[in-house]
Amino acid sequence: MRDDCINNVLALLSSHLWKNCNNLGAISLTQIHNLINILIDANIPFQLTTKEETKQFAQSATLTIYITPTLSIQKTFQFEEGSINTC
Repeated sequence: MRDDCINNVLALLSSHLWKNCNNLGAISLTQIHNLINILIDANIPFQLTTKEETKQFAQSATLTIYITPTLSIQKTFQFEEGSINTC
């Protein structure tokens, strides 16, 4: 992986937005859009998947950031209070 891409990922992880999202009980669509914009601007490969709400689990989105072909960072955000289904 190129050094500039690694620096971009490190900058994202240490950014105020990422720290705020990490401390939230729930995330808004605006915050998800902001994260996506940062990733696209930095040319960082990622995938965003969503899971719908059920009676047992809150609606959530999982963001996967690809560092190398064998290394990725995954973070699950919930859109509302409740348990997150990580299966």
